[in-house]
Amino acid sequence: MIKKILIFLSIVSLSYSETYKTQDSFNKFGISLFKKINYKDNSTFMISPISISYALMMVKYGASGKTYDEILSALNLSNPYLLPNNNLKDFFDLYSRSNSLFQINNSIWIQNDKCYQPNLEYVNYIDSVFNGKVSYVDFYNDRLSIIEDINDWVNENTFGTIKDIVSENDIKKYTTQALINSIYFKDNWQFPFDTLKTSLNSFLAKDETFQLMFMNKKNKFAHYQSSDFHLLEIPYQSDGVSMYIFLPSEDVDLNMFISNFDYQLFTSSIDSLRYDLGDVYIPKFKLDYSVSLKDFLIDMGMPTPFNPKDANFDKFWDFQQQCKKYPPKHYIDVVNHKTYINIDEHGTEASAATAIIISRVTSIRPVEPFIFNANRPFVYVVYDKINDNIMFLGQFSGK
Repeated sequence: MIKKILIFLSIVSLSYSETYKTQDSFNKFGISLFKKINYKDNSTFMISPISISYALMMVKYGASGKTYDEILSALNLSNPYLLPNNNLKDFFDLYSRSNSLFQINNSIWIQNDKCYQPNLEYVNYIDSVFNGKVSYVDFYNDRLSIIEDINDWVNENTFGTIKDIVSENDIKKYTTQALINSIYFKDNWQFPFDTLKTSLNSFLAKDETFQLMFMNKKNKFAHYQSSDFHLLEIPYQSDGVSMYIFLPSEDVDLNMFISNFDYQLFTSSIDSLRYDLGDVYIPKFKLDYSVSLKDFLIDMGMPTPFNPKDANFDKFWDFQQQCKKYPPKHYIDVVNHKTYINIDEHGTEASAATAIIISRVTSIRPVEPFIFNANRPFVYVVYDKINDNIMFLGQFSGK
C-alpha cells in the first residue's frame, strides 16, 4: 500500500549555520526556486527560502537512498554533514538581540496506530534540532479534527494572519504525516516614513498603469546603481536586517532582470552599497500568496520523493510486526507554501536618530539627493546580513 506525506509551509512576514556555507546553499536554492516561479507566474508573489529549506531538511532526515540524495542536491548541500545549527533554539536566539518579532515554529503530525510506530530517533531529532512540536495522530479515523487542529496551530503561531493552511483536499484518510513550518516576522523601519507624505501616484506595469499609495522619505540611504538596476537598502531596527529593493532600469524588463539575477549578483551588489542623501518613493502594499511547490521542486531535481513507487522514507517509522513483511511505501503528496506581507510607513520612535543622520549628511555633503522611485515592477529581499539569511524574496508587479 502506498501512503502519502504532506508538507505545509506557512509563512507570515512583515508588517511591513552550522556554517555560512550552509546558508549560502539555502540562499542559492531560494533564488533558483524564485526564478522558476517567476517563469510561470509574472504577478506579484513572495516566498521564504529559509522556511522552505528548513522544512525540506526535516523531510530529508526521514529519507534514504536516491530520495535523500535528491533533496540534498536540490538544497545545494553537497556535503550530507553540512547541516543547520545543532539546535534551532540557538538559531532563534540570534534574533533576540533585536526589537523585531521573529518566530519560527515547526511541527509534525505523524500517524501512530497498530501498524505505525514513529521512529523515536527521528522524532527526538525533530524535537531537539528543529524545536518541533510532535503530535501522534490517526489520520484515517480522525482526519477532520486533525485538519482543524493543524489550522488552529498555524493560525495561533502566525498571529491570525494565515488561516486554513490545510483542507480536506490536502489531508486524506491515507495521509501518514504532515510537516508544518511557520515563520512570523514583524519589525519597524529604522527610519519610519511620514504618513503625511504618503500620496497617490502612478505605478507603471508592463501593460497598464495603476494608481497606488506611495510612501516618501528624504534621508541618508545606502544604494548602488548599475546600468541595469538601482539597488536601495531600507534598514529595520533589528541589527543587520534590511529590505533590499532591486529596481530595474526603465529600459530593462523585470523578467529579463530576474533571469540574470543570482546569488553572486545579490551579494556583490550589497557589497557595493554606499551612503548618500536620497529621495525615496516606494509603494505601500499588502500580499496574501499561496502556491503549490510540488512541480517546481520536481523540476529542480527532486522527482523521486514525489514518486509513489520509488520514494524512500523508511526512517519515519518503526513498523509493527504485522506490517514488517510488507511495509507501506510513502511519498510526498503535497507541498503548500503561503506567505503574507504588509509594507507601510510604521516605525518606532527612531525619528530623533533620523534627524541627526540627515543633518550630518546634508552638512557634510551638500549635494542633490539621488531619486529612487519604485514606480515600476521590482524585486525585494528581506535579508539578515549578519547571519546570511534570505528570509523573504519577492517581486512586486503592481497587483
